[in-house]
Amino acid sequence: MSLVVLGLYVASEGRAFEALLANEASTMQLGRIIMAPLQMFRVVRQVPETLVFIELGIAVGIVLVAKPETRFSLPVLMLLMVLGPTTAIFSAQGSDINHLIDLHALTLVVVGSWLAMRDGGSRNVAVAVLSVAALAASLSLASGLVNRGSEQRRGRFVEALSLVPDRTQPILAENSFLPVVAGQRPYLLDSYMFRIIRDDDSSFGDRLWRDLRARSFSAVILERDPHTERGREWYRSGFFGRGFIDELERHYQEVGRVGERVVYLPKPPVLDE
Repeated sequence: MSLVVLGLYVASEGRAFEALLANEASTMQLGRIIMAPLQMFRVVRQVPETLVFIELGIAVGIVLVAKPETRFSLPVLMLLMVLGPTTAIFSAQGSDINHLIDLHALTLVVVGSWLAMRDGGSRNVAVAVLSVAALAASLSLASGLVNRGSEQRRGRFVEALSLVPDRTQPILAENSFLPVVAGQRPYLLDSYMFRIIRDDDSSFGDRLWRDLRARSFSAVILERDPHTERGREWYRSGFFGRGFIDELERHYQEVGRVGERVVYLPKPPVLDE
């Protein structure tokens, strides 16, 4: 781990640490920290196969803590060290299921350690419980894979790109994979970090604002409706930042939606006056 951290620092010339500190500073708000467990629960419900193992791992952790001889065992300490920071991450606007991977993997280790501690009879029961949980998770995962085309809330990339007739100019997309699918180099990789840096230095967003006003993008594609209550907060405090939606809609107009994804094309100059 130390080598990984050192490698990140050297490769980024310190910028990775600066970005991390800026990110943490932007999310250290008491209200969001208090609501972080609820937000994490909302997100983990989207992936039942992960939820099953996290619930099982936490349940095992409680069992281990209840026994004096295992209260300070390595599995318990590892669970606390990962569960705490993972929960705190969800105080940040826009935290998603990718932040659950560490906790998911660790719960497997915790459950495995617990099984190794059991005697023969109890171990058989524990293995049976874990097998049922694994089967439930596998069925959920299989269902998601079979129905992935119809269940994607934001539709497929190609469906959104089909609404963009001219791709000679860059496509500004909240999801930077969209321009890649269109054969382009992304104009902006991370709209979340863009917002954080711009909050600290307002001039950082000047180029994007100029390009919006000049209608320099073939299209602008957002991941959610900016006019819902959650969408307004999403783009004000999470992604792109204050003023972005107003500037966008002065010079671009919505032409369609694919699932929750919203596609904007440049307004004709006469409509932009």
